[in-house]
Amino acid sequence: MKDKVYQLVISLTKSEQRYFHRYAHQHRQEAPNYWKIYEVMSNMKAWDPALFNEMLQDQPFYTHLAVVKTQLYERLLDALHLFHRENELEEQVKRGLHQVYLLHRRGQQHSARQHLQKQRKLIEKHQLWIFWPELMNLEYLLAERSPTKADEQSWSERYQEGLNYLQESLPVAQLRADLVQLHLQRVRPEQTQLQILEQRLEAIPLGESPANQADYHQAVALLSFMKRDAVAAGQANADLLQVLEELPPHQRSVPERYLSTLYNYLIDQLQLNNTEAFREGLEKLRQLPRRKAFRIIRGIDAKIFEWSLQLELNHLVQNRNYAVAQSLLPRLEEGLKDYHNKLAPQAVAGLRHLGGLVAFLNGYAERALDFITPLYQESRPSVAHEIYHYAELLYILCHFELQHDQLLEHLMTNFQRRIRNKKDHFTHSWSSLQYIKALQSTFSRSGRQELWQNWLDDLPKPGSAILIYLHLDHWIGQQLARK
Repeated sequence: MKDKVYQLVISLTKSEQRYFHRYAHQHRQEAPNYWKIYEVMSNMKAWDPALFNEMLQDQPFYTHLAVVKTQLYERLLDALHLFHRENELEEQVKRGLHQVYLLHRRGQQHSARQHLQKQRKLIEKHQLWIFWPELMNLEYLLAERSPTKADEQSWSERYQEGLNYLQESLPVAQLRADLVQLHLQRVRPEQTQLQILEQRLEAIPLGESPANQADYHQAVALLSFMKRDAVAAGQANADLLQVLEELPPHQRSVPERYLSTLYNYLIDQLQLNNTEAFREGLEKLRQLPRRKAFRIIRGIDAKIFEWSLQLELNHLVQNRNYAVAQSLLPRLEEGLKDYHNKLAPQAVAGLRHLGGLVAFLNGYAERALDFITPLYQESRPSVAHEIYHYAELLYILCHFELQHDQLLEHLMTNFQRRIRNKKDHFTHSWSSLQYIKALQSTFSRSGRQELWQNWLDDLPKPGSAILIYLHLDHWIGQQLARK
């Protein structure tokens, strides 16, 4: 288990790192002890307690290292609070409401009312109704001390106005939460579940609040995805993007929500093969790191690299534009090198498999091995097991192309042993090995052509896993076309 202080240190964005540097060094000629711990942790590629202690054992504070570590943790949280107080609208409202209370406590009622009115405008403008109860409590305190003509309207009526907005948001917020929880289980819902969820959605009005509309469109998108309705999901995500674009970009959760929605929208367009909409969305995705509001997202550069290359390569491979996909491989190699430690293992596996597949289909088996070999050496079936399975089969195909016959026999024996008990699930993988063995022992041109044709005829219908992951029909077609 990773150390909680280390986890917090490596989670900082570049902007947060710069802010913490200023925070730690303000009013100081020498760096504080906790900064020395921060420097050690921020330079560690992975958490290693023994190495951590070794690097700090010569420091004067080493005997009370645990105390200084705790101090670092608390100072990091304080600095993050201050940083986001300046950059997030909700934090500004919370700060403003607390300032109203401080002014009230000091008897400055006029200033407190002016400040409270400013916070009211922000809450109403940006639909931040979650702060309404605190706003009304402060108004109540001020009215008790020095009532004004504005207080003639019933305080309870004004309180109810904000509560009504909160009440309206509950049904769609609850439905969205239920859908997200169901989606995260990664189990296809039963038809009766989907019908009940759909009935709940139909009973909810769209409403006028942008926040409620965002929850509504997200619920529609999730439900449509579960029903495997790419058209409806794509439209719902498009509607959600439009609502999010109208919200303040610095409002809490808007950047992260916009980023994930845009990714989901692009997946919809990829499935529908809407090239124009896909291209426009992909360009938007790549522009996000340049927008100030999105720089607060941790690891956004790595995420944009992963998603944009994954989507574009899949789009090109899906449309069999292998030559164009080949031109993206240098960018893929560079990104895998730069962001390897920032990407999830399944993301690395997916990108390496795509790079290997593109190189292989373009006739560059050796280059394909550059991408695929690390996956074969890692062999992590518990992570993205289907990708690893077909990456291993692609690894075998590359060595077959390169005529590495002795190595090939060893590779195929190991592969067969692993899938022997799963032959029913990987039928076409098993038969592929049989065709490779037959081709190895057949030397006449006519005999080999017949085997290639039989293999092509035996392939499953379009949409099967082996065709999606390997495009065997294209590769076998290339073999048949050779003279």
